[in-house]
Parts: sequence; structure tokens; C-alpha cells
Amino acid sequence: MGRSAWQPRAPLLLVIFFFIFKVPVVHAQGAEILNLLAMTTIKENSPRGSSIWVTPINPPSGSLFQPVIEARSPPNISNIGIFLEGLLDFETQNLYVLNITVSTYNGSELQYTSSVLTVQVLDVNEAPRCGERFTSIGETVQVTEDTTPLSAMFYVIATDPDSGSLLNFKIAWVVPSVASGRFSISSGGAILVPENGFNYDAGDRNFIFTIVVSDQFGENCTGSLTVSVLPSQKHQLNFTIQSQTVTTIENLGDSVYVANVSAAGAKVRYQFIFPSPYFSINEVTGIIVTKINLDLEADPLIKSTSLLILAFDLTTHLSATATVNIIVSDVNDNDPVCIPADFITTVPETVPVGTVFFALSCIDRDVSSTDISYKMAFGPNTPLIFEMIGSNFQVNDSLNYDSTTMSLMKFQYSVDIVVKDGGIPPRSVTVPVRITVSPVNEFSPEFQKPFSFFVLENSASGVLVGTVVATDQDWPLNSIQYSIVGGNNQKLFYIDSSSGNLYGRTPLDREISSSYSLQIQAVDQNQDVNPANSKTSTKMFTVNVEDVNDNPPVCNPAYYEQTIYSTLGNNVPVTTVMCTDVDATANLQYSITNGNVNNRFFMNGNQVRSRNLFSFDPFALLDPTSFDLQIEVTDFRFTRMVLVRVHVVPWTTTAPTTKRVSQPHLPVVVTAIERSWDPEPWFVAAITVTAVLLTTVAGIMVWKILSKFRMLTFVKAEPMSDPLLSSRSNNLPTSPRSSEPLKIENFDGRAKDPVSGRDYLFNSSSGERRWV
Repeated sequence: MGRSAWQPRAPLLLVIFFFIFKVPVVHAQGAEILNLLAMTTIKENSPRGSSIWVTPINPPSGSLFQPVIEARSPPNISNIGIFLEGLLDFETQNLYVLNITVSTYNGSELQYTSSVLTVQVLDVNEAPRCGERFTSIGETVQVTEDTTPLSAMFYVIATDPDSGSLLNFKIAWVVPSVASGRFSISSGGAILVPENGFNYDAGDRNFIFTIVVSDQFGENCTGSLTVSVLPSQKHQLNFTIQSQTVTTIENLGDSVYVANVSAAGAKVRYQFIFPSPYFSINEVTGIIVTKINLDLEADPLIKSTSLLILAFDLTTHLSATATVNIIVSDVNDNDPVCIPADFITTVPETVPVGTVFFALSCIDRDVSSTDISYKMAFGPNTPLIFEMIGSNFQVNDSLNYDSTTMSLMKFQYSVDIVVKDGGIPPRSVTVPVRITVSPVNEFSPEFQKPFSFFVLENSASGVLVGTVVATDQDWPLNSIQYSIVGGNNQKLFYIDSSSGNLYGRTPLDREISSSYSLQIQAVDQNQDVNPANSKTSTKMFTVNVEDVNDNPPVCNPAYYEQTIYSTLGNNVPVTTVMCTDVDATANLQYSITNGNVNNRFFMNGNQVRSRNLFSFDPFALLDPTSFDLQIEVTDFRFTRMVLVRVHVVPWTTTAPTTKRVSQPHLPVVVTAIERSWDPEPWFVAAITVTAVLLTTVAGIMVWKILSKFRMLTFVKAEPMSDPLLSSRSNNLPTSPRSSEPLKIENFDGRAKDPVSGRDYLFNSSSGERRWV
């Protein structure tokens, strides 16, 4: 082995301990450092713990507290010291300046006393330093027997850390000892070939030297050297190939053929001069095989190995050496390794574009395929919203949680990053990336038209008034909860919180209120990872109550009395019937249903009008002088009856000179009210069954009564001897049929005689009249 380098020792640390005491002061004066030296010295080879400087300190009397380093006499004086903890090196640093501070406490403040100490490191002679291998296991060198005498076959490398030192090289002893006088060493450390050279055949094979290197002060270092003498070319065996280079590939396993060496000889054996941990050689055949599986990634030193092979002839004792250089080629047998190996995370949908999720770091253990390329493979329904910029995986577009597509993807983006190396053939690894998007409530509910509903009054409880619709763009779409927050003080309405269906709680009465304004609130649900982040919208909705004819007409008054002259012309208003209906859509119709003798009156709206002149001819058409007109007022569901009494004054009658006081006539008011009732089906069935049972029972009872008495009673009607009404006035003719019994059903009207004031019945068709 050639020269070996020696590195100087790194500078050692000087650690200085100095103690700072906090001492309460009894007197005003602070502590005092006694016998202070400005400079001190210490040798560079002083061991750790050596005292560098110790001096007494004089704190005020009775003021020193523990710790006390070293008590002295008098007792108020104590020592402080500086000690060596590291190793010193004069050649590295030979001077230290230390600042020493002692603090005392006078009861109200700290007082400091400082001093400077200079430490001078003294140089000490150090031993020479030889090469590490030379002084431990020893160096080895090979020379041939024909090497030139007195030529240098090895140089001992040694240095002295002390400047200006002179080194002396000396061979202390030689093995075998008989060769001690043959070898010499120069002043420069060169071991020389013996003056008479080597003789391999005479036994010059191996020599072991012990060499001492010392300085002028006797300090030294010692090492060993082994010299192996090889026979000269003329005595060596001849390898068929003296030096060869072979190539193999890694990971073929152990005991795999690599190369073969061969030397001519009768009985030749082969061995490695320097054993190899990777290869072995068959001592008989010279075949070199792998000792272990060669893996460049596990041990890069395998890539190139130089084997020195010795061939030895057991017959002639001749030997030869050959060199085999083995190059191990890399095989692309390792996939790229990536950190992270996969990436799974959850991010909000509002993550900004350009956000870097992670930096992908990939390496390939194969020494020859270090080029790495990246390619993204997107999963089904995954849009191209991610990209690789260099090794950074980042978002390239906004993440939208609120879509059916994302729902089908279960709100997770699936991306595979295919990492490929540059080997032949290339190998790849897939880094799965799974990014789950969490919802963020971005949008408020928006109400949709219509904002007004219509419902019939008197609708049953629970009637559907309308459906409130609000939309929300956040997913799940339109996940909204509805409530009424205003305008429902009477609790007339309620809303289904999920569907938005608005119902009437009780029947409504348009006559009380024709419309209602409800403030409806929509709150979105389950659209954010934080339930507190819900959004709210409100909107005013109007419920219009549509009119239903549920109130009868009201007539006030219900009786009218009017006096007219018989000369009143046609289509002249007689009186106006005043009726109202609180139903807004009610349309009242007026008609004369009774008492309109000779059809003298007709209705025009709510007015009673005359049709033509009245007739009072007893031998022709005789009109009554009083008409009791029954007026039917209907809204086509309910009916009211109004009585209108009209007194007709004949134009041929002279007005009496005296005022006749007549008794007031009580009006007869006939009210017909239609009721509409729509019972439940079960009630109709129950009533029907009950009616059938009652009818059956009644029939049985009648049958039993008739069967028991079996009696019939006949009533014979005898004719009246006198007419029911007798004529008392010559103004009224006697009916030719006055002798017949009076039949009330023959008369269809009643009137008052204007002369006598008596009431009579009349038949408007036949003209027949009878006094009452």
C-alpha cells in the first residue's frame, strides 16, 4: 500500500467554570476579589479537571450563603476557581481571555465586581502520527523478485503536529530475524529492496517489518509492513488471459457462473490473493461464480470489482497472477418508490384553485433508471380538474359538490398518478389519490312563484291551500325545511315542514277576512359539515279566500205596504224591495210567487212595477183593491220571502170625506231557507237502515190495530143550507153557484172591498168572489 494521509486532530474545547454568588450585603461595600492575577498558564496536554486559576473572594462579613466552594481562614474569605473540562491544543488556539464577574446583594440591589483573566496555553511536544492502517493491522505490499535492488518498495507516511520537528524512521525488527541486516530505510521513510535483491527460489517469500517513527524528543509511533515477494516472469506460470474484463447482471442469484481463468501447468490450483465477499473461485477449475446474490441497490460497491487471482503449480511450485475485472450491470427490477404512497384527504368544495395538496417525491432504487415521469389517470366521471406541475399535485378548477354527477361519484374524486422510471423495459407504480369533497353551504333558499294561493271559504279542516316551493343550489338540492313565522296569529294555517304544503287548520270565512298574509321561512338542511351554517330566507305569501254562497239574503224590512191609484200606468215603479247578501259573489234574484192577481205586477230587479191599468168592472174583469204580493228573494241557494201589500184606489171611487181608521194588518212573512247538507257516507247508511227498521215496525203496529178492531168509520158530507158568504152589498153580484157548498180551494186571492172595508176571496180565473 502506498502513502496514507494523516488528518490533524480537531481543536479541543476549553470549558471554563466560574461561579456567580448572590450574597446579601450587610455593609454597603460589595465583594472583593483578592490576589487577582492578570495572566496564568496551562499546558496543552493537561487532563480534564485541571485547575487553571483559584483565588480568594472577600464578601461582606456574615453575608455568604451556600454554596461555598472552599472555605478559608479568616471565615469571610472563600475561593472561586476555573477548571479545565475539554482538551487543549496549542497549535489550534493558544490564548484565552476570560471575563469573571461576582455579584453581591446589598438588600435592595445587585452589585457586580468584574475582572479579566488571560490564560496562556503552553506548547508540549506531541508524538508523531502515523497512518491508521499502518499502526493497526499493518500495510501490505507485493514486489517481484526481479525488483531493482535498493529501490523503494514502500513509503512510511508520518507527520508531527509540532512545527519544526524532525522525524527519524527506524526498522525495529524483521521477521524472519535472519533478514534483519538485509533491509534499510531512508530518512524520508522509504523501505529499500535489499542490496543483493530477492531470490524467490532461495526462500525470499514474505517479510514482516516493525517500523518506529520518532521525533527529536523521543516521542514516537509504531507500525507494521508485510512484503510479499512474487517470482519473476521467467519462473511464473502463464495464464491464457493475463487480464480480462467480464460483465454480468445483478440479481441472478448465488453460485452463478461469472468468468473462468486458466494457467498452463501439471497440477495448478487457483485462489484469490485478496478474498472477495461477492465471488468465489474453484481452486481446481478456476471457474469464478457469485458467492451471494448481487444486488446493486443493496450494495453499490458490487458494480465494479477487481479480482487478483493466484495460480500455483503444486509440482513445480511456480505461481502466476491474473486480474479479472467484473462489471455488474443494473437490471430495472425495482418499481419507483413514492412518498406519499397514496393520498387520501377531505377538502371543502370552496378550496381555491391552485391549492397544492401534496408534493410527490419518487425515487428509483435502480442505479441506471433514475429518470421519473408522472402521468395522471382519472377515474370514471372524474373531470380534469387536477394537474401535476412538476411533482406538485394541485387543483386546477373549482370543486363543485352540488351536482348529480358528484352524487354518483359519492362526492369523491379518484385520480391515479402513474409514476414510470426510465429503465428498459420501464417499470411503474401507481399512487392512488382519493379526494373527498365536503359540502359548504354557499347559497340561500330562493322562493319560487306563485306567491299567492286561493282557497274556498268554509273548506274543511286540513284543506290543501297551496304548496310553497323554494329551491336551493346546494346539495342535497332543495333540502329545505319550511315554517310559518308571521301572520298566523290565529293559527288558521299550518305548513308541512318537508313538502311545503300549506293547509287550512279550520274553515275560513270570507266575510270575516278575504285574504291573509303569511310570512313563510325556508331553512336549508344538511348542506354543510357544520349544521350551524344553515341559511334562511323568508317570503310573504297571500292566501285569498274565495267566496262561497253560505249566507242567506237579508231583507229589511220584510214587509212593505204601498197605496197606488188604479190609473197608474204600465211599467211604473211601485216599491223597491231592499235585500242584501254578505256573500261577495251573491247575485240576488227577485220574483213574485203569489198574490199577483190578474198578473198586474212584475219585478224589474228589486223593484215592483205595474203592468197595466186596473179593472173594476163587475161584469168583466174585476181587480182587487189590495194585493198581497209574495216576493221570493233568492241567491240561488238560500231564499227569503218578502210580503208587499199594495192598495189600489179605483179612479171611479170618490174619496171619503171622513178619514177611516183601519186596524193595522200584521204582515205575514214567509221565509224559505234552503240548507245544503252533505253528510258523511257512513251517516247516510246509518239513517237509511234506521228508516227501514222504523217503517217495518210502524207497518206491523198498523196491521195489528186493524186486525184487532176491524172497524171502518164513514163520514157523510151534507151540503150546506146557506152559502158560506152571503151578499151584503149590491155592489157585489151574487154568484149563480152560491147555493153550492163553499170550497176554499176555488179561490186563489183575497182582497178588501174599498167601500165596505170587508175582506173577500176571489178566483182570478172565473171571477167568482165570496165574502170572508
